[in-house]
Amino acid sequence: MSTGVCIINRNGIALAADSAGTYTSDTGNQMFYNSMDKVFSISGNNICGLIAYGNMSLYNVSVEQLIKEFSLYVNSKSPFYDFFEVWQYFESYVKERYQYYKFDEAEKEYCKWFIKTLLNDWGIKIKNVVTEKDADAQIGLILNDLRKYIDGHKKILGFSINKYIKTEHIDIYQEQVEVTVPELKSYSDYYEQLWNLFCEYFELLIGSEAENRTGLFFAGYGTKDAFPKYLHIEIHKIFKDKIKFIEEQRFIGNGVNSEIVPLAQREVIYTFCRGISTDFRKLIPEKANAIIMSHIDSLSSADFSDEQKEK
Repeated sequence: MSTGVCIINRNGIALAADSAGTYTSDTGNQMFYNSMDKVFSISGNNICGLIAYGNMSLYNVSVEQLIKEFSLYVNSKSPFYDFFEVWQYFESYVKERYQYYKFDEAEKEYCKWFIKTLLNDWGIKIKNVVTEKDADAQIGLILNDLRKYIDGHKKILGFSINKYIKTEHIDIYQEQVEVTVPELKSYSDYYEQLWNLFCEYFELLIGSEAENRTGLFFAGYGTKDAFPKYLHIEIHKIFKDKIKFIEEQRFIGNGVNSEIVPLAQREVIYTFCRGISTDFRKLIPEKANAIIMSHIDSLSSADFSDEQKEK
């Protein structure tokens, strides 16, 4: 179980989280720890706190280490006037420390694994038809299916990385094609098309990345903010010092509205606040309806017609 909560009103903010954490590698291996810092004070220049949850590593770097060193970075800079500027500070920090954290090397290893995974799926499909008489047409159909798949899945807004992947990691693609489906090199147009599609794939909401996301929940005040704000971000990956993320929510306090914000395994907080789990809340009307319907069905046909039962 891993969960966090933010309670926010006109008087201030309270942040809390459990101490359980998970480190997940790019290939899915996991390690669990029961004592981990997940609530942080970020800035001495601004009132700013943070809850981290989910995968507590970005590539092979501990999120604890990253945030604690980010705090030193923020304190060395000018205060932010609008609290939401904290994310710009974080993006700038990651860009400056990209090589320091060896993200460039980790990125290459991840891309190698991911391109290999794609080729084991789509490349094998091509390999299975290259000996057919109409191989050219069938390869075209496979690439059309991949195009439809990409067009039908969610793209991370504001994250354009395919041109960078195309030039930076073409060598990985070439190596993996040699291993998986060398026959594809005989179809130069399709060879290029497949690589272009793979590069676009990196911009999608990828399931394996989403499952291993790192959640960052910033809450606090800018120097010109009278009421508290929060910013909820989920990081999926980092490429070329650009963060692949989704902004889940942002809140601007107005002195009127208050909120209890659950994070990670939200069901824990919902159950605590409501006194009953969501599953049971859904089950009660379903069960009541089933009982009523079974009683109606059991009524004698001599006393009630089907039309009357329906009414």
